[in-house]
Amino acid sequence: MKKLVRLLLFLYGICLFAMPVCHASAGTLADDDSLILKAISLSIIHEYEKSKQLLDELIRKDPTQPVGYFFKAAVIQAQMMDFETDRWRSEFLDNIDLTLSRCDRKNSDSSEFNVDHQFYKGSALSYLAFYAGRQGKYVTAIRQGLSAVSILKKIVHHQPDYYDAYFGIGTFRFWRSQLTRHLSWLPLVPDDRELGIRMIETAIEKGKFTRAAAMNELVWMLLEYDKPERAYQWALTGLQHFPDSRFFLWGAAKCAMALEKYDTAQVYFQRILDAILQNNPNNHYNEYLCRLNLARCHIHLEEYDCAQQQIDQLKALPLSSNIIHRLKKQRNQCEQLERQVTKIRLNDQSCLPSSTKHDSTNEQRRY
Repeated sequence: MKKLVRLLLFLYGICLFAMPVCHASAGTLADDDSLILKAISLSIIHEYEKSKQLLDELIRKDPTQPVGYFFKAAVIQAQMMDFETDRWRSEFLDNIDLTLSRCDRKNSDSSEFNVDHQFYKGSALSYLAFYAGRQGKYVTAIRQGLSAVSILKKIVHHQPDYYDAYFGIGTFRFWRSQLTRHLSWLPLVPDDRELGIRMIETAIEKGKFTRAAAMNELVWMLLEYDKPERAYQWALTGLQHFPDSRFFLWGAAKCAMALEKYDTAQVYFQRILDAILQNNPNNHYNEYLCRLNLARCHIHLEEYDCAQQQIDQLKALPLSSNIIHRLKKQRNQCEQLERQVTKIRLNDQSCLPSSTKHDSTNEQRRY
């Protein structure tokens, strides 16, 4: 069950701090495409309200179409994950429901298989699956997630050049294989990780609205696949297009840690922290993760006073009971780091313990 839930969380590239998963629609007009692309760009640089305003324009043009509701839900989901809060969950669920109802109505009005309407339905189900998993409703989450992948596969079967659908399928193939890799010797458990990566690269190259999201997901795939240098190059490519995007800054920071480039990682984490402190809401969850990683960097760079300053800041954060519960593992790691700094400052020359080593696996992502 645990592996299935983990697979679900990575199912569609929207895990823990993913960007909105946005896809091309052959049925949208050129003007609508331009508006959607602008809304996507705004969401990637965290201008969420401006992005939602543009999508409201799209909805007003034709409230019977699912496209505007879907993209708006995607932006809201990205906003919730960026700030690690469920503050906008009602708005998110309302737009997902509107997406599904509009898709079902359109599908019932036609006997033909409409790839666009099916796509929005599958994508909306993937968001519901992710949300259910976050709420601990694992059976519902797995059922909805598998239904979403099934719809995406049907779309590609009907229209092989619907490249934006490759993103979701490629993500699914990679993580399914990654989580079952120890069983790959069985005939019915193939290793599709390379295939999944190639599908993601195709979405980056040929997709219309998936490029940035696929690029971000590929960073975490390659980190998990123990290819940090390739992952780092994709993260840097993302930052070339969106220099201040926290989505790519997180990936670049974790890649730098995996490559033991601690001075570089420190710069990235500090940039993320500065952005967090300048924005609201701040429930201190992401701030805690940044400061914890900064403390690790300082220890590796032998900047022990700076490491202790970060640890002191961590201990002083006014965490809610919910955030304390979610950060249980990280708070234990903080205590371990403080003990290590204390020993070092007492001229203990013993080797760094495993608690200061960086876990670059995608299971943890920004954690």
